[in-house]
Amino acid sequence: MNHREEEIPLPIRYYALHLHFLKNSQGKRVVPIRTILERTGISETSLYRIKKKWEKKRSLSDSPRRGRPSKISSKGDTRLKILASKTPLKSYREIGEEYNTGLSQQNQISLWTVKRHLAEVGILAFRPARKTTLEPRHIVDRFLWAREYRDIGMGFWESVVFCDETRILLNELHPKVKAKRPRNSRYDPKFIHHAEKYGGGSISFWGSITYWGPGPLYRLYGSMDATTYTNVLGGLKLGEILGKVLFRPVLG
Repeated sequence: MNHREEEIPLPIRYYALHLHFLKNSQGKRVVPIRTILERTGISETSLYRIKKKWEKKRSLSDSPRRGRPSKISSKGDTRLKILASKTPLKSYREIGEEYNTGLSQQNQISLWTVKRHLAEVGILAFRPARKTTLEPRHIVDRFLWAREYRDIGMGFWESVVFCDETRILLNELHPKVKAKRPRNSRYDPKFIHHAEKYGGGSISFWGSITYWGPGPLYRLYGSMDATTYTNVLGGLKLGEILGKVLFRPVLG
């Protein structure tokens, strides 16, 4: 894996330089450039810069860096990480304002510093997943249903039709808020942005899916009441469309 020059350990730099200058009695290079790159894991550009640095300074150590020291200590990094973890849907600016509360002007940090230090500890900003807010009874019912049917064989599911209605939003609102979270934690409940299920204009459809494939798609006009639902089911030709599947609703 290639590294930037300042990230290459000092022993690796000297080892690469040694292999580069190693020559036989005829003055020819003993180790090919490609072999040097494979053994050290550095890029050809980094090798060239290491060689130039040695020829210029006779040293491969990093020069003292200029610039003011960081305002955030290791404890400050920990505090910033805690603030972002406790309120992951807050903006960088809000997290920075909370961090700066009670600090002197000299010790306060900028918005850029907040972003940079959170990125260094593995907390990045992603657009949160959106899910409909469920009541506790809905969560319990779904869990009990999944536990009841988890061990049923595929023969059972061959005779089941899953059906539901949905709306395609014409003017979907995308939230500007971003969740500050580690990678691979998109669906952690505390990082999800909860919103109303429907908003703005929409087109409604009723559809179904089975073991044998998708069923028909019906466009709905108005709300799905008992009469509309009965008419939809009455129009199904299960023998032709759903592969002679016995209609047995499992999910309401």
